[in-house]
Amino acid sequence: MLTHEDLQDEGRLKNVLGTLNSLLTFPTVIPIINENDSVAVYELKVGDNDKLSSIVAQHIGADLFILLTTVPGLRGPDAQSEDDIIEQVENVDSVLDFASDEKGTHSMGGMKSKLEAVKNAVDSGIETIIAAGANPEQLQDLVDGKGIGTRFLPKK
Repeated sequence: MLTHEDLQDEGRLKNVLGTLNSLLTFPTVIPIINENDSVAVYELKVGDNDKLSSIVAQHIGADLFILLTTVPGLRGPDAQSEDDIIEQVENVDSVLDFASDEKGTHSMGGMKSKLEAVKNAVDSGIETIIAAGANPEQLQDLVDGKGIGTRFLPKK
């Protein structure tokens, strides 16, 4: 649970990164980043967990950033069903207009927010995947380059 202040204050950021790096020494631990809505005041909110986790991925020098959501990946403008997703995107800028600002019942940002977070990550050299959170058992497959989701290649 983080707030905007945790990422802006040098001392607090150092503590956050120390904690995350300690957790990452355990091969079976996957940090889940979430904004601490219970203590963040409106003016200091990061905005949504997609952006927050993208910023954290940059700070820790992640190789892979996985965004879990309610859909299995990014759908193109001609998609026929929810399962009709784009498997790989080489240039995130080419798909930014595939998503609207529409948000789900339990979400803050929607797919547009996710694509903005993806752009932030891939522009920093981090491979990123959007996949369905309802299938957490596929996390290892996603890490291994398999699984169901949209994979965004990092900029060199």
